[in-house]
Amino acid sequence: MSSHPDTCPACGSRKMILGAEFPDAVDFGIARKSTLRVPARPKAAIFKQQVDSTLEADVCGDCGFVQFYVSKPDRLWDAYQRGRSRGE
Repeated sequence: MSSHPDTCPACGSRKMILGAEFPDAVDFGIARKSTLRVPARPKAAIFKQQVDSTLEADVCGDCGFVQFYVSKPDRLWDAYQRGRSRGE
């Protein structure tokens, strides 16, 4: 988990729910975690070399403000940079 705030950036409350998850879909009673995806080869028709990272959320228990985080930002950044270095 990355660095999460102790207080809500919107209202200043300390009632923070850290690292909440929300399912992308439920198949046969099993929830799949939401993910963010970055292609290392965005212009490729196939074999885009997709890199995924699980999406997490911090939620304020007072005002309901939500901040999203990915669990592995370094992997997404590396894929993004690979795509840019190839001119894609």
